[in-house]
Amino acid sequence: MCGIFGIFEEEKNKDNLFYDLGSLSESRGKEASGLMVLDGPELVIKKYSNKFRNNRVKEFLRAQKFTKDAKYFGHTRLETSGSNKDNLNNQPVETERVIVLHNGIITNYQEINKKFNFKKNLDLDSFVINELIEHYITNNSILETMANVFYELEGEASLLIYFKNEKKFLIYTNTGSIYYTSNETKIKLFSSEEWITKKFSSNLKVNQIKPFTGVLLNDNSEIEELFKFELEGINRQKTIEQIREDLVSETYLQPVLNRCSKCILPSTFPYIDFDEKGVCNICNNYEKYKLLNIEEITQEIDKYENLIIGFSGGRDSSYGVYLIDKLYKKNIIATSYDWGMVTDLARRNQARVCGKLGIEHIWLSADIQEKRKNIKKNLLAWLSKPHIGMLPILMAGDKVWQKKLRKTAKLKDKSCILQFQSPYEATFFKHGFAGIKPDFPKMKTISKAKLFIYYLYNFIINYKYWNRSLLDSFLGFFSFYFRRSAFIYPYKYYKFDESLIEEELSEKLNWEFDHTTGTSWRIGDGTAPFYNYVYWLHAGFTENDSFRSYQIREGVITREEALRLIKLENIPRFERIKEYLDLIDLDYDFVMNKLEKIKKNSLVKEWSSY
Repeated sequence: MCGIFGIFEEEKNKDNLFYDLGSLSESRGKEASGLMVLDGPELVIKKYSNKFRNNRVKEFLRAQKFTKDAKYFGHTRLETSGSNKDNLNNQPVETERVIVLHNGIITNYQEINKKFNFKKNLDLDSFVINELIEHYITNNSILETMANVFYELEGEASLLIYFKNEKKFLIYTNTGSIYYTSNETKIKLFSSEEWITKKFSSNLKVNQIKPFTGVLLNDNSEIEELFKFELEGINRQKTIEQIREDLVSETYLQPVLNRCSKCILPSTFPYIDFDEKGVCNICNNYEKYKLLNIEEITQEIDKYENLIIGFSGGRDSSYGVYLIDKLYKKNIIATSYDWGMVTDLARRNQARVCGKLGIEHIWLSADIQEKRKNIKKNLLAWLSKPHIGMLPILMAGDKVWQKKLRKTAKLKDKSCILQFQSPYEATFFKHGFAGIKPDFPKMKTISKAKLFIYYLYNFIINYKYWNRSLLDSFLGFFSFYFRRSAFIYPYKYYKFDESLIEEELSEKLNWEFDHTTGTSWRIGDGTAPFYNYVYWLHAGFTENDSFRSYQIREGVITREEALRLIKLENIPRFERIKEYLDLIDLDYDFVMNKLEKIKKNSLVKEWSSY
């Protein structure tokens, strides 16, 4: 996460070239920026708590008048730890002997700080790389030092490191997210993205630094040594069952509902009715899911060299990356889109998966601060006239993800897009609250049109929706409902086994579950705790009830097991709701008081403690 880039050897228009290189690298992060220039004995470092594309960077480059031999390095930041408002948390990170530019997440940095008792315990995860180098380098060579450093680290790391005393550069990646141009034995320039590097290749071949490998360069930009190291550090996480055991000991409020005698859907579920046996119409009309022939997906994938995987950091896509990497000998590019509501936990899990498997990870970052302002405006508009059917508007900014995936695929030759979504995750009840009768198994065009009319009507009667988020809302709707691409959906061919997935993620990838909930689903989505709480207040159920009901119909779990699970999964996640509201700059007490109106008008007539 973030972009790193640099110029070693280019002589003509170097200032402009560097600025263009940094501007394009903003696709990976726009929350802060920094640069380092080495011009003979002169070392200059600048950091900014805003985009790389700003007048201060331009003015700095123009004013300095560096020589043609100067070397330029830069960083565009996607904030994952440590506030961008404090430049101590922005990059480059400088200590006594080294300067580090880091793209990725060190997932165990807090444990490392405790283990080594580092005094400069900043919020920034990247800082432990500097501290570890300073700790080990005294009596070791550079590569011996880095072997010790990488042994301690877990996560995702693409690095440019400058060793001051030795006047040497080290470039490394454990994901393959560094591309460079070279002339004989010299590296000329590099960046985190292949398409960016190609724009400045000047007829030179673009090379990739493969996962778990790196190069050591001297002061003349000549490759001295090639090396290979894996990140070894690990901090074992709690399993989902351990978290569930922790939650069982607490006392919570629950709705008293009349539920289907076969699945667990309640009478408050839109467009539901029950027969004389108490079985709902959804169960009575349900057709079991049939897996397609695996040979079909194998033949399709074999047509391509590059597999673009939509990677949210949730369990479905995390396991999907692992599964495809295990089954197919193809070049995998995990692609993520951050619209401002990707959780820190999801980012850490993305780093664990890609760092462990050596998978290239492309980040497409929106202007996160602007997106959060849009979310805030939509939520305030919704709170002024809270209609349950309008709740998905809070996710509008995320719905262009398919467009982003298509864009990535165009940048890679002979590529296809894989999207991992469980067959049990259809949430048609959201349309039901908008007055749209659910379509099974796929939403019809007429229903989409009705949904659009519903949204338009609510926009007309509530002027507060007519704000700067309007473009997000409409683009999101049409991108999600009408611009579907011919993606490959592997869970149509491979069985979705939740227990196996959770076990593999935990044991093989050290995946992190959320201690505030008994489910592994939706923990990467920062908006989900809020909207599921609203559904729970209004109708006594959440997405989890729908998911578990699908599993019951498929014979995956029993009704009794589903009831046990939703008691834990539907526990309101107040800690995460507060984090969500803090991110969009809304007062927690103000919003929760507004939601009392939902509670007073709830479809649930009775609540009890358990």
